[in-house]
Amino acid sequence: MPWPPSRRLLLALLACSLLLPAAIAVSLVSVRAAGTSPAPVAGSNLVLHPRTTDVRGALAGGIDITGSLYPTIPGTNAIRLAWRATGPLPHSLTLTAEMPGMRMVPSQVTLQLRKRGFSGSIVLPMFGHYQLTVTARTRHGLWRARFGLELPLPRT
Repeated sequence: MPWPPSRRLLLALLACSLLLPAAIAVSLVSVRAAGTSPAPVAGSNLVLHPRTTDVRGALAGGIDITGSLYPTIPGTNAIRLAWRATGPLPHSLTLTAEMPGMRMVPSQVTLQLRKRGFSGSIVLPMFGHYQLTVTARTRHGLWRARFGLELPLPRT
């Protein structure tokens, strides 16, 4: 004997209410399994590698400035400069970095005299060519040097 329509409707609703949570559980398990796959690896040409860059300049009067910049990537960089001259050393050097043709505030830092020269940190916000100005004040006068510095993009 066939079941009445109301009972068939009730059984259909019961079957759907049991199958729907099972279908949701299966889809969640498959989504979680897909999410555990290994993360994609960036190409080695996209990874920034820290390196040391030489810095050189000459002040008037035969005063040479040499040094290094590290890590030579955008952000905060440590800079060390050595002052090669026969006269007295200044207590500090002011270093200003600006990008010619760019509308950005120049980065400036006062490098302090340490045992082996002057050191400090300067923020270089992006890759490109910077114009560095080193200013030193001694009892003999004001000395200024300008030279270029490149923060090159990584080569592919």
